[in-house]
Amino acid sequence: MKNIDIITEGFIHHQDSAFPTLVTLDNGDLICGFNVGGGPEATGGSEWARSTDNGISWQCEGVILSRQENPVRANAMRLSKLNDGRVIAYGQRNYLEGEKVVFGALQNDSVFCVADAECRSWSKPTIIPLQAKVPVEVSNPIVVLHDGRLLAPAGLLPAKERLGEKVVVRESSDNGESWPNEYTVFVDQDGKKGFFEFKIIETTPGKLIAFAWTVELGSYKDFNNHYVVSNDGGKGWSIPKETSINGQTLTPYWLGGDEYLLIYNYRQSPQGIRIAGAKITNNECCVMWDEYIWQPTSSKFSNAHKSVDNGIDNFDNFKFGLPSISRLRDGSFIAVFWCCESRNYGIKSIKFNKQG
Repeated sequence: MKNIDIITEGFIHHQDSAFPTLVTLDNGDLICGFNVGGGPEATGGSEWARSTDNGISWQCEGVILSRQENPVRANAMRLSKLNDGRVIAYGQRNYLEGEKVVFGALQNDSVFCVADAECRSWSKPTIIPLQAKVPVEVSNPIVVLHDGRLLAPAGLLPAKERLGEKVVVRESSDNGESWPNEYTVFVDQDGKKGFFEFKIIETTPGKLIAFAWTVELGSYKDFNNHYVVSNDGGKGWSIPKETSINGQTLTPYWLGGDEYLLIYNYRQSPQGIRIAGAKITNNECCVMWDEYIWQPTSSKFSNAHKSVDNGIDNFDNFKFGLPSISRLRDGSFIAVFWCCESRNYGIKSIKFNKQG
């Protein structure tokens, strides 16, 4: 029995774009942010689109942060909503050498911009300083907590053999004016595992959960996804615990209590975006069901890379990713992710209902 029923699907943007995130404004408008230029290489800038009809149609509205020249600076920004209703965009700004993006090898900054009250224009970028002066991976939006604090997550990429050895969050208590504190979210006590494409959400006030694509440091062979929990507002985190899901990028959506939807990339054969229902406690992640929500139409992509032993070596071959879920005001859900269809990279949306 299928656990989800697909209502509609379509494209939000279909012109060399990737890495979408979605927020709902207080007036009900949906705002989707994504990078444009280079597809998943992210060699351009970040833009946004708006839907005023519950995700049925979309209008591109402009640029959040543009690509800049001399030196070349490209960016990919992720969206979240501040407690006052404004949207904040957060991401990594890479200093490119030519047009080739080499994971972990480029100088970059973690930066954020804030929109005006109606999300029509954006502030200039502000850099968030980290303790370690190394390249970073930013895959998660700024986490806006119930108490008003902001957590800006970053994965550290200190060296070729140590990519993703630690994920940290920088903390602000004044809406981004200062970022004095830093806490570790993911780290392997044995120094053998690395963590990519981390996703962090707050469920109840002070209770947070984070997931990560987990790899072996050095070889970058995939392990099952791991998760950690914080019960003190993101200051202290549990040791990483393994799930039964052998995915890559995995984003949780909290349904209440201990129930979650988990949407993730599955790049084994047959490839696709999968969604699972799970019950999760501090000590256990129990997957109740797990099924596809989308698969590539081209057999070239769906059957390629039957054994993805090294995720980094296969970055250039990825044709979909960064899935996430939001709930719409009519009670249905919308999933967004990037994919390559008809030879174009774009932002796909799928509206669906959950059974039960």
